[in-house]
Amino acid sequence: MTPSLAHRMRVPWILWAAMLMSTGVYLLVLAVAQRAEAPPDRLMAILLNVVALGIAVSSVAVPLLLWRVARATLEPGVDEVPDHDAEPGLFRDAVPTKRVIPEGRELVAEALTKVFTPFVLSLALSEAVCIFGFLVAFLGHPPLLWVPLYALGVVLLLLRAPKLSRLVRNLEAHFDAELAGVP
Repeated sequence: MTPSLAHRMRVPWILWAAMLMSTGVYLLVLAVAQRAEAPPDRLMAILLNVVALGIAVSSVAVPLLLWRVARATLEPGVDEVPDHDAEPGLFRDAVPTKRVIPEGRELVAEALTKVFTPFVLSLALSEAVCIFGFLVAFLGHPPLLWVPLYALGVVLLLLRAPKLSRLVRNLEAHFDAELAGVP
């Protein structure tokens, strides 16, 4: 028996929650640990901030590119079926139709395996932004230099919450068809 789609979403949710909780651990370490006492080098903080912003951009761009490449390998069969909910067309004999992918559940299951690597990569790169913020803070820089990085990393992680509905909408828009058998 094949696992349900909800069951297949457990691992992404667990990974996402673990990454999000790790950002809280970084804050706890900052609150407890002894930080550097020497005056911090401002240039180092600026360089770390620039690198972190580059990582933030790549946390969006690289997984999106990988997902587009993976999505291009999906080849579902699309059927034209009568759409009884649509308004009748201009001609009386013309029956409105809609595009449907009959094996929608299988397509989503296959897409879940293909989107997993870009998803994990986006989580790792988003967490890296938090780690750079943690590093800037640990070097003894004021919160003005590390809190924005930390907040950006957390926001990126929050935006990456795995949602089956987002994947289904993405697939329906890409194939311009409704997925049958998917909630």
